[in-house]
Amino acid sequence: EAAAVAEKLRLLVRGTPLVAMEERSLGITISAGVSSTTDRPESSRQLVEMADHALLISKTTGRDRVSSYGTLAELPVPLSDATN
Repeated sequence: EAAAVAEKLRLLVRGTPLVAMEERSLGITISAGVSSTTDRPESSRQLVEMADHALLISKTTGRDRVSSYGTLAELPVPLSDATN
């Protein structure tokens, strides 16, 4: 469910241009990382670390996307390295 909410938010932000000074329209995007208790974290801290790692994947694979920790087939950066 968190990934679906994050995706709706991503699409909403992407589809809403920001009108700046002098009537210039700027496009804004967001990247998000999500995790859930079904990913079996050992603590709330680890749950946040998992979401942070998923965010890192979103940013390093093109930005403007949502990554879910539980669906990452192969983690290119170990979890401990991603959060340092």
